[in-house]
Amino acid sequence: MKQLLFLIILLAVLKNSFCQINLNGTEERTFVLSVGAEKMFINNEAFNNWTEQNYNKKINNFASLNLDVNMILKAYDVGIDASVGYPYAVGSIYWGRRLTSLQSKVSSFLNLHIGFFDALPDVAPVNYVPTPDQQGKHLQLQYHETYIGLSDKNYLNKLNFRTGKGKKAVSYNPGFYFDFGYEPWNGDWQYGYYKGSGKYSQFIGNKVYGIPNLSKIFFTTGIFIGIGN
Repeated sequence: MKQLLFLIILLAVLKNSFCQINLNGTEERTFVLSVGAEKMFINNEAFNNWTEQNYNKKINNFASLNLDVNMILKAYDVGIDASVGYPYAVGSIYWGRRLTSLQSKVSSFLNLHIGFFDALPDVAPVNYVPTPDQQGKHLQLQYHETYIGLSDKNYLNKLNFRTGKGKKAVSYNPGFYFDFGYEPWNGDWQYGYYKGSGKYSQFIGNKVYGIPNLSKIFFTTGIFIGIGN
């Protein structure tokens, strides 16, 4: 996933012109790099009861940073996105279809996503005894699951603006989105540590039991700005 994200970003950066003034023109291929903030809504009542009972605290869900790189082909789009926050991290590849006409004031796309849902709460399994190889390591609890989802992504063409002139001009296209995610299988809780660093980093963990699974359904809403030149 990290390598694919890097390649798409590199492709977008190297292209001379990857974002037109707005998205309601007739360009056949448009690359957009978007950054923004989002908030996830998820009901983890069972897990929250477990943390309050054992640690006298609730794991708060904070806003996340979102990065999205996609390519728009008139009536279709395809891309990759990732959101990083505490305690959740989500990433996916997606593809979809335009819902509005090319000349609309709002360019809307309905996208199908498939990706990963991770949780990294700052708690530990109750009465867990570290294995010999875990002794002295910085241990972390993680939850991993695959998810599928639908999103409605909207570019506000009327709010588009541009800075600079000629080839040095940069265009900005703000927008908003709504995501629905569903985890068809039960995720796994693992407790362990990271070995190595950077792209060679690997999580070495053991599956742990007795911790409630997280909700299979979550909703996300966010705002972003698409950047191009």
